[in-house]
Amino acid sequence: MKRSSLHKAGSKAARTNGFKKLVKGVHKFQLEHFGENRILFEKLAHGQKPQSLFITCADSRIDPNLITGSKPGDLFVMRNIANLVPKYDSSTSTEAGAVIEYAVSVLGVSEIIVMGHSDCGGIKAVLHPEKLNTLPAVSDWLTHAAPASEDCCAFSEEVVELDEITRNNVLLQITHLVAYPKVAEAVENGKLRIHGWIYEIETGSISYFDQARKGWCKL
Repeated sequence: MKRSSLHKAGSKAARTNGFKKLVKGVHKFQLEHFGENRILFEKLAHGQKPQSLFITCADSRIDPNLITGSKPGDLFVMRNIANLVPKYDSSTSTEAGAVIEYAVSVLGVSEIIVMGHSDCGGIKAVLHPEKLNTLPAVSDWLTHAAPASEDCCAFSEEVVELDEITRNNVLLQITHLVAYPKVAEAVENGKLRIHGWIYEIETGSISYFDQARKGWCKL
């Protein structure tokens, strides 16, 4: 069998195994987790009242509920490449804007967390935009993160620069977030607090931005 044929066969097998794993997971959820939490799910069937909007990356290594120890119904989650919040524009509606508006105005969340993470592919792409020549949609989306690299110090090691831009990006998205009228109003009225987090995949640690100290601290 030719090498290309072997690759195709391997890829097909991987996709099949991946789907089977999901189906197996669904059955396990139905037999075990759902049964153990039946009262919770019956309550959730009639509506939701999450306390937090969690904005984070679409990266498959990020599991907001696992990281925070939260249950179904606790978090209203918005995920996208590089955990971005487009600048507010009253003349244009965006998916992110709709999520934010609904979370604040309808669900009445009292907390918004914007969480970036280590080894973020989206932030790597900000450092190397030339690699996005065949990904125009991704390239356009990441313009919402580009300013995060402008004030970054010039480090000799790219991994250090990546970490710095990741932190800057979280703060940039919070700046975008507080420009949304519904968010600004809720913050001003003391009904909403906003937090910036960084999740380190390799250690499981979370850092948060301390407004008083104007720096990052371990949670």
